[in-house]
Amino acid sequence: MALLAAHARVLGEAGRSPIFLLDDADTELDRRRLETLWRAFQPASQVFATSNRPQVWESIAIDHTWQCERGQLSRQ
Repeated sequence: MALLAAHARVLGEAGRSPIFLLDDADTELDRRRLETLWRAFQPASQVFATSNRPQVWESIAIDHTWQCERGQLSRQ
């Protein structure tokens, strides 16, 4: 029952553009890995990712943010 309740929560929030960053996420990806990951989506012609409600697990400390502009990754 708890699994179904959790699934319903994700489906219920799907209309409000949530992005979930959980505590088991690898936040220490290096630049080369991030560029490789980004290139995997480029054949889709247009790639646009945004969220008006990011949900970050409390125990995650993000040292820096990444920005991708015209295919180039940079730290902010």
